[in-house]
Amino acid sequence: MEKEKKLYVVSNAHLDTQWNWTIQDTIRDCVKSTLEKNFELIEKYPHYKMNFEGAFRYKLAKEYYPDLYEKLKGYIAEGRWTVSGSTWDAMDVNVPSSEALMRQVLYGNGYFEKEFGKKSTDIFLTDCFGFRYALPSIEAHMGLNGFSTQKLVWGVGGPVINEDGSVTKPMPVKDKPRMDLGKWVGPDGNYVVGSLLEGNYTYNFDNDGNTTPVNKREEFLKDIEHNEKYAHVPYRAMYYGTGDYGGSPKESSARMVNEAIEDNANGLYKVISSSTDQIFNELTKEEIDNLPAYNGELLIPHGSGALTSHTINKRWNRKNELLADSAERAAVLSAWLGASEYPAERLLTAWQTFLWHQFHDDLPGTSIAAAYVFTYNDYVIALNMFASELANAVGGVVGTLDTRVEGTPVVVYNPVSYTRDDVVTAEIDVKTPFVRVFDSHGNEVPAQLGKENGRTVVKFKAAVAPVSCTVFDVRESETACQVKTGISVTANKLENQRYIVTINEDGDIASIVDKANGNFELLSSPAKLEIGPDKSTNWPSWELVWDDALVEPAVVKDNVKVEIADNGPAVVSLKVTRKFE
Repeated sequence: MEKEKKLYVVSNAHLDTQWNWTIQDTIRDCVKSTLEKNFELIEKYPHYKMNFEGAFRYKLAKEYYPDLYEKLKGYIAEGRWTVSGSTWDAMDVNVPSSEALMRQVLYGNGYFEKEFGKKSTDIFLTDCFGFRYALPSIEAHMGLNGFSTQKLVWGVGGPVINEDGSVTKPMPVKDKPRMDLGKWVGPDGNYVVGSLLEGNYTYNFDNDGNTTPVNKREEFLKDIEHNEKYAHVPYRAMYYGTGDYGGSPKESSARMVNEAIEDNANGLYKVISSSTDQIFNELTKEEIDNLPAYNGELLIPHGSGALTSHTINKRWNRKNELLADSAERAAVLSAWLGASEYPAERLLTAWQTFLWHQFHDDLPGTSIAAAYVFTYNDYVIALNMFASELANAVGGVVGTLDTRVEGTPVVVYNPVSYTRDDVVTAEIDVKTPFVRVFDSHGNEVPAQLGKENGRTVVKFKAAVAPVSCTVFDVRESETACQVKTGISVTANKLENQRYIVTINEDGDIASIVDKANGNFELLSSPAKLEIGPDKSTNWPSWELVWDDALVEPAVVKDNVKVEIADNGPAVVSLKVTRKFE
C-alpha cells in the first residue's frame, strides 16, 4: 500500500537570548512581541500552530508578563502552541559537559511538565555552530527521540548518502544525495531520528512573491520524493518563521498554511501544521528501522573560533559545572549522615542561573560585549551559591568525623567517583620552616611549604576514596619531610617515576622521555608556543578563516625566563615566562 505524502510545516520565532543585544532587550521586546504576535495569528487562523523553545524564556514570560502567560497556558492546553526542544535554553552543544546537556533537558522538560503538563521529545536547535557526536547518545539517555536543525545548510550540507546506501560525513561535494531524514547514531550505539535539512528558519511561504498554494509546490514535492527514495518514507519537515529577534512568521504564511490544510484533499501531498517533534513521534518502528543511519559529528565551517572566543566565559562555565557536581555530592553525603537537609531548591536555582548562558551565542563567545556583563554576573552568583552549599555540606560531614590529631586537622574532600591520589594545597598559618603531614592511618605523606599569591601554603600528597572525606594531620616541624618520591627539578628539567621533561632556551618543551617504555622519546621536535594570524573580517572575534590556518605562525620565544617554582617531595615545577610583541 502506497504511503500518503506528507509535508510537516514547523512555525518558529527564532530568538537569540543574547547576541547583538542583551537579556534586557530580550525581556523588553522579544518575549513580549513573540507572545502577542503569535496570539494574533492563533486567534485568526484555526490551523495555525506555534512552536517555541527554551523553558527559560517561558520563565521570563511568567515573571514579566503574567497576563500574557496565563493566556499562553490556555493555548498550550489546546495544542495551538507547543513547547519545543526540551531544554532550558537553546544551548550550544560543543562546549558544555554531557552532564550539563542532560540538565538542560531535565530542567527544560521539567519546567514544561510542571507548568503546562506537556513535554517535548526532541532537541530543536535551528542555530548552533556544529553538533557533537555525543548528542544523540545524550538525547536517547534522556528519553528523547528526535533532533532537527537548519544549520547544516551553512557550507557542507547533511551527511552524504552513497550508492550502496551507506552514509558518510558531510562534505562539500556536489551532485551527491544528502541524508535529510535518518538516524543519527551516537558513540554508544544509541540514536535519535534527525531531520537535518529543514531549511532556513526565516523562510516564509510568500518569499519572492510566490502565491502557489503550499500543498501544490513542485519544489516541496521533490524534497518529499527525495526522502521517499533515500529514507523510504514520503515525509518531509521544514521550518518557516522569523529570527533572530523573536516575533512571528508573516501573516501571509499563516494564512497560506491555513488554506492548504483546508484544501488538503486537492494537493500533491498533505500539509500538516506541525510541532517540532511530530514527525519523529509519528514514524513507526518499522519505518525508523529502515531509515539511513549516520554515525559521527555534524560540524560546519562557521563559527570556528567559538571554542576559544571569550575564554573566561568557557572557564567560568566549566567552574560552575564542576562546583555544582561537587556541591551536590557533598550535600548527599551530609544529608545521608543526618548532618543537614538536602538543599534541592537552592541548587536548582544555581544551576538554572548559569545554564541559560550556555545559549548558542552566549557561551560560544559570539555575543556583544554588553551581553557579557550579565553573563559574568550570573556566573559569579551561581558560583557563590554552589560554593556556599559545598561549604555547608562538607562542614556537616566534618562534624561527624574524628578530627583529634596532634597538629592541625585538614579534611580533604574528593568529589569524583574514583580514588584520587593528588596534591592538596591548603592555606595554614605555619610558624616553623617545615611541615610534616600524616594520613588517617598515621603514615607520613610527602609534604612541603610553598607560596601562592604571596601567601604561605602547605602542599601534600593525599589519597582519598571516591566521594568521601579523609582527615590529615598537618604538623609544624623544624626538619623537612624525608619521604622519598623520586621527583626532582633542575634549572631546565623535571623528573618523576615515569617521565623526564626538558625545557630548552626558547622556553619550549624540548623533550619528554617515557622511562617506563625503554626511555622512549615522545616528541619529534620541541612543543612550541605559536601565534597565528587572524584576518577574518565578517566576525573577527569568533570566526577563524581557512586561509589564515595555512600561514606559517609566529613563535613566541623572546625574553625567556625559566625559574624553579616548586622543589620538594610532593611537588616539583618550572615556571616559564616569555613575551611576544
